[in-house]
Amino acid sequence: MRWRELPIDQNRAMSDWRAVLFLSVPFLAGGAAGAVLCAASAPAEAQAMAEYLGGLLSAASDGALALPSFWAVLWEILRYPLLALLLGVAAAGLVGLPALFGVRGFFLGYAITTFASCLGADGLLFAFLLIGVPELVSLPVLFVLGAQSAASALRLLSCFLQGKRPARVLDRKELIRTGCCIVALIVWAAAVSSFLPSLVSVAGRLYG
Repeated sequence: MRWRELPIDQNRAMSDWRAVLFLSVPFLAGGAAGAVLCAASAPAEAQAMAEYLGGLLSAASDGALALPSFWAVLWEILRYPLLALLLGVAAAGLVGLPALFGVRGFFLGYAITTFASCLGADGLLFAFLLIGVPELVSLPVLFVLGAQSAASALRLLSCFLQGKRPARVLDRKELIRTGCCIVALIVWAAAVSSFLPSLVSVAGRLYG
């Protein structure tokens, strides 16, 4: 097959909103699956989890809970967006990206349902403080980079099927967007690591 170079700003195979929809479906399905699996857990397991969470919140109220370092928070926030970026450099990302978002949705759904099922209505507040607040920036950025990678992966597949190749994987606008997202995540990780002790303390006091 003879390859012909195709400028990257041509033949865009997926618009932004379609890419977001493409990723939202597995994300929501994963979240629903995680919630259902957690709700279907055996009573003994639910009781053990309730005791575990209660112990953590009690330790938080006493100031005895060991909190993650900045680097641990940074890795927690960066790992999914970085993987989403890597999946955008090959056509196989069209399979890997929905799987990634499905897994992310599953863990979030499972964690939130765990708080709610073990601690009742207050569990939703705890979930917001300990899970929702850190995700206020990282989750939207994940979708921005995931949508960009989905469009890139589909563009690469389209070029391959046509016997063409793009001049480069990302154009200047996409590179700038990627850089801004990475910087935003690093700044957000620093912010989360600074106010995480306060969030944990508030959650502990509410539990007590």
